[in-house]
Amino acid sequence: MLLLVGAFCALSLLPGSGLAAEQVLRLVSPGEAESFDPAHRHFAADRVLGTILLEGLTREDGNGEPVPGAAESWEVSGDGLRYVFHLRPNARFSDGQPVTAENFVYAARRWVDPKTASEATNAIEPVLHARECIGGRLPPEALGIEAIDPLTLAVTLERPNPYFPALAGQLVPMEQAVVERWGNAWTEPEHMVSNGPFALAEFVLHGTVAFVRNPRYWNAANIKLDRVTFASVENSRTAQRMFQAGEVDAVSLSSEDFKNGGPLPGAQLRLQPIYRVAYLFFNMRNGPLAESRGLRRALALALDQDTLTTKILKSISQPAFAMVPAIYANYPHPRETFADRPMAERIAEARKLYADAGFGPGRPLSVKAVLGDKKSCAAIQEMWRVALGFVAECDIEDDHGAEEAYKTGQFDVGDNGDGGPVPDPYKIISDFRGQPVGAENTGRYDSPAYDATLAEAEETSDLTARAKKLAEAERVLLDDQAVIPLSFSSGAYAVAPRVHGYRMLASRALFLDDTTVDP
Repeated sequence: MLLLVGAFCALSLLPGSGLAAEQVLRLVSPGEAESFDPAHRHFAADRVLGTILLEGLTREDGNGEPVPGAAESWEVSGDGLRYVFHLRPNARFSDGQPVTAENFVYAARRWVDPKTASEATNAIEPVLHARECIGGRLPPEALGIEAIDPLTLAVTLERPNPYFPALAGQLVPMEQAVVERWGNAWTEPEHMVSNGPFALAEFVLHGTVAFVRNPRYWNAANIKLDRVTFASVENSRTAQRMFQAGEVDAVSLSSEDFKNGGPLPGAQLRLQPIYRVAYLFFNMRNGPLAESRGLRRALALALDQDTLTTKILKSISQPAFAMVPAIYANYPHPRETFADRPMAERIAEARKLYADAGFGPGRPLSVKAVLGDKKSCAAIQEMWRVALGFVAECDIEDDHGAEEAYKTGQFDVGDNGDGGPVPDPYKIISDFRGQPVGAENTGRYDSPAYDATLAEAEETSDLTARAKKLAEAERVLLDDQAVIPLSFSSGAYAVAPRVHGYRMLASRALFLDDTTVDP
């Protein structure tokens, strides 16, 4: 069923504009969009497309830095716990209603209300009492967010977080009357109101999603695009054929396609490091790997990240010897102690540690690896076989199967990818907290020294001092060899010659402010 918002679509027919002059950017959806409700964003498509519709207190500029969004300015208290945001007096929703502090309070309380059942709460969790509200231990009204007056919003944090201005880009406003009138249907095109640069014009599940320029956006005069469409495409080859045929204006590229020059002569090829690390982790609950740090180190030493990433997987990602990607600024970046050693030396030490742990030709190690990629698993198996003489059992599982194995502890080695929309190393490092257990700590790593250092970082408001403490926690994690970093991710894409000023950011969001399209 085709759903259009006539008032917005009519913009392209205004006198003097004409259809030929309409600025339309045609893109491929980064996955299947399921919900434009910010409390229910599960996938990349939900978040990327959602940022086009709803503008938070801040936004990202073309360099990925937080700049004023719905708030024109803000200040923070000396202890780093209280932020006061001053909203733009000319900010409006797409229905003409003013954007007020109460709109943000309503949206935030709804987000943490257990009845909303949000599973995407990372951005709101730093706010005071958010976790207690989400868990039902406190009412949503206890959340540390308040409207001082219609244009002034105060947010109190649980602990200092110098990256909160970037996270505040995900704190968006909602019109309570609209949401409560339409319930779960409030995000359908004929009902949804938004305060971002574009409004939702069309949403067909497994089909087209279309946005039109929001004339009531506070900066509408500087938005050049009239319309942005996202096509749902089955696979990357289909997307590339559409790009070659001129049906879409940008397309993601595999590592191989990027290295081969892309699908269309004259296209602009872009490579963007993103905030994500891929790594292996160990089951630290039981078994020989849980009991022996030397044995875990042997497996780490014997795995050649350079060969795996660049030669076998032929990836554009960078081999990693740390958990926090190099693109994260203002961070000391500790690395594996063996990162710069030749593989021959690493394998020699690995064999000694393997033997010291009581394993060898007569007693091979038994390892069950639950991984998500067949090619990677085969390569890792072979590296361990050649270096240490044992053959790991390798189960290739989808997300559901892997989650079940990790939950029940039926594995020795697993894989994961982690990162976030902002370059805060805390998001990655805190996942390995032992007490209480971190969200991504599926290996159940538990180190009092690590937890204590992490706690010190959490109470530090100074950016440099906080980064130093987080790096100390990462050093403990790496030295305990609870993980084996594999690669730092990058995104590659091609842009049609007729498109100017379009880019993907490290957060994987799209920057469209300066985007224009030739006729």
